[in-house]
This record gives sequence, C-alpha cells and structure tokens, in this order.
Amino acid sequence: MISYFNYLLDTSAVIELLRGKEIAQTLVKNFSLNDDDTRIFISSITKGELNPLEARFGDKRKSLLDQFYKRSIEIPPSIREIVNEFATINIKCKKFTIGQNDLWIAATAKYLNIPLITCDKDFVQLQELGLLNTKIALINKETK
Repeated sequence: MISYFNYLLDTSAVIELLRGKEIAQTLVKNFSLNDDDTRIFISSITKGELNPLEARFGDKRKSLLDQFYKRSIEIPPSIREIVNEFATINIKCKKFTIGQNDLWIAATAKYLNIPLITCDKDFVQLQELGLLNTKIALINKETK
C-alpha cells in the first residue's frame, strides 16, 4: 500500500512555483512536490484566482500551469462540509482583514485535514485562533 503525502497549495504557493525562482525550488524540495507519492490538492478558488493572470503568462508559464493542473486534484467549494467550515471560519474571524477567497481555501484545508502550503501570512491568524486545524507550511518569500 502506498502512503501518500498530501498538501493543499494556496494561490500564493502556486504562483511561486510558476515563477520558478529559488523559493519554488525550496517548495519542491521541502515538500517533495515532484515525487509520485505526493498528492497535491488545490481549491477551485485557487484556479479562479489564477485564471485572470493566465492572460499575462507567456507560453512557458502557461505550459507549467497546465502541467500543474494535470498533476493536482481540484476540490470544489460546493462540498457541504467545506461550506460549513467556511461559515464557521467567516463568523469567528470578522475582526481580521482576511479575504473571502483565503477563507474558502482555509475551509478546504480544514475539511481535508491536510497541511496548507502558502506564502500568505494571513493564514497564520486563522491557525492562532484555532480555526485551521492543519499545520500551515508557511514559506516566507523574504527568508526562503
């Protein structure tokens, strides 16, 4: 039986992978993202955030994104448990300035109960409030 490593990547992590700079190499190495026993999940929200950016991508980046989509497992936000998690998180974090899309991605990570790989510090607030029960693998762009 194969034991998989499962990760949910948020939009900021996918963008860094597409840029292909040193931080992308760190992501791939630290989380074995190219290994066959690693499953990569993304929220449909991430796809929606990336869609308008694609018009500005060159052929190489578009090809990388296509390869990434083929390798990843897309999770739609319409799953009832994700909707419930979103509602809970949304109500409890009204005092923070966290975008709605990030709340949907957090709800997806909570529902899947897998680590969230992100370069976005907003998710740390959710974890500190106990609203995100998964480990956040925060990749800091400044320190790599």
